[in-house]
Amino acid sequence: MKQNVAALVELRARQERLMAEAMQLQQDMVDFDAATREQAAALLARTPLDLRPRRTKVSIGRFVTQQQRERWRAERKLVSESKYTATSL
Repeated sequence: MKQNVAALVELRARQERLMAEAMQLQQDMVDFDAATREQAAALLARTPLDLRPRRTKVSIGRFVTQQQRERWRAERKLVSESKYTATSL
């Protein structure tokens, strides 16, 4: 009987210690979250994000002759046809 009571006392002490450690870990997580948010806010305040507009592609269409366009279209057509024939084999 005394051994059972001693085991229960020991188990209760272990449970209390475990609960205290769990509460400490929970508080550490809350503190870590707050510290991380503060660091992120400070970083954004120190170095703001600067979004630049996207680059637009330069149109070279007016500098290309009609003959060059037709040659490029024919070359693209040959390339696309060769891809289909090579994959179908």
